[in-house]
Amino acid sequence: MRDFDTKAAIIKLLDGTTIKGKVNLKSNTRLSDLINDPSTQFVVLFDISFREELGKVVIINKNQIVWLTPCDV
Repeated sequence: MRDFDTKAAIIKLLDGTTIKGKVNLKSNTRLSDLINDPSTQFVVLFDISFREELGKVVIINKNQIVWLTPCDV
């Protein structure tokens, strides 16, 4: 069984795009741990709210992220 600890977040990309959704954090980790983890190059954001896209999944290259912040969705 896998551990799931989801956190609502907003991600701002280099091109100015802002996407709101949820990320899966492993137990006892923070958003900063997810961003700073060198073992993965991507952040998976699910249940997104972006333009007309609702509830979908996006995979974002960490090199494209300007900032990531927790939020209440």
